[in-house]
Amino acid sequence: MLTAPDRSSDGNRRAYLLQPAVHRQFDPGLFDNLASLDDEPHGTRLLRIEDAGTIPGAIYSNGHLSDSTKDRMAFWIAARRALAEADIVFLDPDNGLDVPSVQPGQRNSSKYVTLQEVRSFYAAGKPVLIYQHYPRQKRSQFLEQCGDRLSEAMPDARLWAFQTKLTVFLMAIRPEQQSTLGPAARAVSERWDDDFIRAVDLNATYADQSRFR
Repeated sequence: MLTAPDRSSDGNRRAYLLQPAVHRQFDPGLFDNLASLDDEPHGTRLLRIEDAGTIPGAIYSNGHLSDSTKDRMAFWIAARRALAEADIVFLDPDNGLDVPSVQPGQRNSSKYVTLQEVRSFYAAGKPVLIYQHYPRQKRSQFLEQCGDRLSEAMPDARLWAFQTKLTVFLMAIRPEQQSTLGPAARAVSERWDDDFIRAVDLNATYADQSRFR
């Protein structure tokens, strides 16, 4: 979900690429690929990542999104067409799920994905993974709210959160995909240290708040 440059530094969280001794161990191939492209301009870097096969077999839909509702509709029509054969859809808005203070068509609405847009892919048979920026709010409370919203929009989904120090990725898995994607989601915390990424089952109760950061 590419948007026009706004002179913000929010997307420049790549300092980890300067610390190979700390981070390369988690996925050497991926780390080397990203590090080799770090000096590229933003737009060129994204295209190079695609061309390099960073995610094998991935299909991309990377048109620009504006705050115009008309442009937004055209963007999603093109995205659904481009991703028709995708097994999993990853939505990468600047900020994450929509918020009540910014409605479609308003300034900065392009920075968010709406629940209706998420649900449109889910209803088409796609499990959905969503980038989510952490707001200035207690993280356990925020994740519980995300879980409630996603569960209301997709009642039969198995919901996961993949937490990192700065961001979280939210995933909605369809019932027929539980047998394959469920174990894959649980394996995230088994493969990597919790200090790097932590998988949380949002369908579980929220009694144990120690699971959240």
